[in-house]
Amino acid sequence: MVALGVVLTVLGTLSAWAYTAASGPASFLAIARPVAVGVQVGEDDLRVVNVNKAPGLQPIPARDRGKYVGRYARVDLVPGTLLTAEQITDTPIPAPGEQLFGIELKPAQMPATPLRRGDKVLLVVTPDPRVAVVPDAKPTNQPPAAPQAIEATVANVGAPQTDGQVVVDVVVPRRDGPSLVTLSAQSRLALSVLPRN
Repeated sequence: MVALGVVLTVLGTLSAWAYTAASGPASFLAIARPVAVGVQVGEDDLRVVNVNKAPGLQPIPARDRGKYVGRYARVDLVPGTLLTAEQITDTPIPAPGEQLFGIELKPAQMPATPLRRGDKVLLVVTPDPRVAVVPDAKPTNQPPAAPQAIEATVANVGAPQTDGQVVVDVVVPRRDGPSLVTLSAQSRLALSVLPRN
């Protein structure tokens, strides 16, 4: 019995040591200062922190720092948070010939389904409220013109504001940038999501 007790004690000690070694602190990369979406990540933007591993959390080990410096932020990087591979991309945002555009949308101007990075969307131009409707205008047989729509890709989705509005960063062709800025200032854009693959 004494020998059995010794064996069990040793096994318990080894199990506890193995658990501590597996779940103890390890070195990972964290964000040291703000990095906006599309900006290259520099050496000073990252720092090393020691944290315990947690199920479902996949931060980048500190030893892989060189693999991520010089790449681009896919989302806004917030100081004090751990860096993950999903936040980094090899492709510049926006790429050559594209423009990153922020649009502030009311709940009625976008779907209730949460947007995701990479979603393909349509920016639909809504009627200009400043254009008066002539009440006595004669009806015509001409079908109404289709609204103008511009394809875009969601780059980032901001947190909802107190009034429910959300700022969505989208990537659009550079040629469409100037007109979209004007239309956004007039609140004349609505967003619809294209089918997801």
